[in-house]
Amino acid sequence: MKEIIFISDLPFNWMVQRPQHLAKQFLKHGYKVYYFNRWAEEIQGPAREVENNLFLFSNMNSISSLLEEIPIVWVCNPKYVFEVGRFYPKIIVYDMLDVSSDELKDWKPYVAIMRQKADLIFCTSKRLYEENIIYHKKVYLCPNGTDFEHFNKSMKLQIERPWDLPKNNKKLVGYIGAIASWLDWELIDYLSNRNRDLNFVFVGPILRRFKPLVLRSNVYYLGYKKYDDLPNYLKFFDVCIIPFKINEITLGCNPVKMYEYLSAGKPVISVDIPEVDPSIVYIAKNYEEFNMLLRKCISKKGNNEVEISRRVEYARRNSWDKRGEFVIGKIEEILKEEESKR
Repeated sequence: MKEIIFISDLPFNWMVQRPQHLAKQFLKHGYKVYYFNRWAEEIQGPAREVENNLFLFSNMNSISSLLEEIPIVWVCNPKYVFEVGRFYPKIIVYDMLDVSSDELKDWKPYVAIMRQKADLIFCTSKRLYEENIIYHKKVYLCPNGTDFEHFNKSMKLQIERPWDLPKNNKKLVGYIGAIASWLDWELIDYLSNRNRDLNFVFVGPILRRFKPLVLRSNVYYLGYKKYDDLPNYLKFFDVCIIPFKINEITLGCNPVKMYEYLSAGKPVISVDIPEVDPSIVYIAKNYEEFNMLLRKCISKKGNNEVEISRRVEYARRNSWDKRGEFVIGKIEEILKEEESKR
């Protein structure tokens, strides 16, 4: 059986993002997956099997003594560049998730070393691709995607409204994701102040003890929700938003939430960042335009059955299944090349 190690900073069952989704794709394709996260709960022994052929581990020393040779090591955080050699891999994959700036500036010293060690590099955005293709022969653009069936089912769910959604009859402007410094809190303040007839609902954990900067009667922070429960909240959103700051990280960010929102057929409004597709998402170039688009979406304009179907089909074409087929295809090409050289 083919084996792969994923080295990530994200706990496997918390804030499910690209690393966990792609790890699951390897499972679907018949791989045995070892997933590292230093924050993992106490694990008895070198690794713990949490489902068939999926093992979690939190100690590099104990797992490397158990696994003498793993053919593929997939690295999401370049700070782990000096750990990959201990597994004697045939292929080192560097999955470049974000620009090493602002909150991720501590990654920067390791990026060039990681790039040099990697046999294969995947980039989530065009900006990252263009920055790396000049240094490496095997660099591929692989944007983020969506767990399509998981989020699309929100359109068909017959459930009661989650207990912690606002009890009034105001329409819901929804956000799913981390509550953190990269949100544009001035924009959120502007929108919530000018739209007192709407509820602004934020579903996600507050990171690093960050204190939300907007406290208003129509703004609700519901906290972390299990991944399985997210469609229950998405179902009741009237509009979904991507209210990011414009900075180095977001200019190179391909938002997972865009695809997840679209999977549910929801109208999406975003700030003007390059990786958000204007053919399917409403793009606001300033606060006033964001507000105008919000009122348009709330009034149901541009939210007919044709538009909903377009969003859903766009999401379907950008599923994690499609991304998994792509990255595994590239990896297996290299493995075949290596075999032919022997």
